[in-house]
Amino acid sequence: MITKEVVDLHCPCCKNDFQSTILGYPSTPGPTTTDFFTMAAGEQSIHYQVHTCSSCGFSFEDLEEGEIREDVRSFVREVITRQLPREGEIPPWKKYEFLALIDENLGAGFYSLGMLYLHAAWCCYDLNEMELEKHYRKMAIEYFIMETGSKTADQDLAYLVPYLLGEQYRRIKEENEAIRWYDLVLGMDQDHPDRDFFVTLATQQKLDPKEFMGDIIHEDS
Repeated sequence: MITKEVVDLHCPCCKNDFQSTILGYPSTPGPTTTDFFTMAAGEQSIHYQVHTCSSCGFSFEDLEEGEIREDVRSFVREVITRQLPREGEIPPWKKYEFLALIDENLGAGFYSLGMLYLHAAWCCYDLNEMELEKHYRKMAIEYFIMETGSKTADQDLAYLVPYLLGEQYRRIKEENEAIRWYDLVLGMDQDHPDRDFFVTLATQQKLDPKEFMGDIIHEDS
């Protein structure tokens, strides 16, 4: 049975108390999209993974957050608080956007930031908010591209990030750019444990794209 639990939280940024909702049961995995959004069989847990203070907009994933630096408080007041809706709930995609803004202020890496914007896009995808989904996919693209050009790029992500770029471009219907990134994956020849998986997947998505993962199995699956 699907249950939701309202929890009382204390904002470490503005020191106000607020309420947030969590799912009161572990999600049962459902289908996985070809850009790796693992959907739940019931309610999507992705909508409840970020908690946002209704007073200042500070956003975090852990139910207990440590002390916040004063410069971060100033950033939240100047950039995020003014973006809070005047009434109604804060939509889940906005929570991920706020978290990305805060993490970028704290110096998070490009891939991590791109994934937060991709999570925002997945929230929109699930709720059929197509224009917002496109916007957040474009934001993810921006940070994934910066990751590929970074001197400190994580070699563990050598195949994943270009593939994700191909998928984001395909999903916003920029086919030529999608093919360019798929071809980059196909042309790579690095000694990498995920090489065969991503080459097979990029070939499929270039020639006969699917919405969900099928018989292509990752070693970690």
